[in-house]
Amino acid sequence: MAIGNTIGRNIIRQAGYGGEMQDWDEYALWLGQPHRLRLWREMVSNSMVVMKDFLVYCRQEMKDRIDGEGEVESIAESKGEGRQLVETVMDVRNSTDDDSAGHEAGEST
Repeated sequence: MAIGNTIGRNIIRQAGYGGEMQDWDEYALWLGQPHRLRLWREMVSNSMVVMKDFLVYCRQEMKDRIDGEGEVESIAESKGEGRQLVETVMDVRNSTDDDSAGHEAGEST
């Protein structure tokens, strides 16, 4: 999948792959080999480095799409409104349950 687009190819090249992009056997062997540098002070495979770099790229893309604090605040506000709605629904449900329990016991309203 990573070979299919320019960003993926750049990530693979930066990780150290020097072979042909369409040589699947060579690429698969390279992915399973230990990477030339340690990652988090651990020996890891080339595939782990490619995945890490891809995830870093995706995180940066997501970060770039956020329009500053305004959007973050609106997200927080909408979550607050959602919480209020859930509490209101629960209150209505509880009052309905109380009413139906009274009707079952023979109480009239």
